[in-house]
Amino acid sequence: MKTALHSCITESRYQRRTAINTSYVHEFVSNLEPVGLQTFANLAIVPLRGQASYGPAYLTLAEAMAAQTLTITELSTGGSVPELRVRNHAALPVLLLDGEERAGAKQNRALNTTILLPRSARR
Repeated sequence: MKTALHSCITESRYQRRTAINTSYVHEFVSNLEPVGLQTFANLAIVPLRGQASYGPAYLTLAEAMAAQTLTITELSTGGSVPELRVRNHAALPVLLLDGEERAGAKQNRALNTTILLPRSARR
């Protein structure tokens, strides 16, 4: 059975979460501006352009390699064509996109899937 205090605490947590989420949405939407009307046949679209005050919470493969926080090596000394070992030393996750090419090791390879490698992870 819920008590009145439990209900007040639960409601308070919900209101706090909602207020936080609403402030992010309000900030994002208030920075949007229409770019121009695009039409085709009976379809009309108004593209919106905006600026966020925050950046992505991940590094790209190029950023991680430039910062020397990602190590990519052969899985074994003989090398296995479809497999590599990757180690993320960064404090942020690294986004490895399908189709990105990694030159070096015994031969160049292209990723065949998109992976978000967790921070300080080894795969």
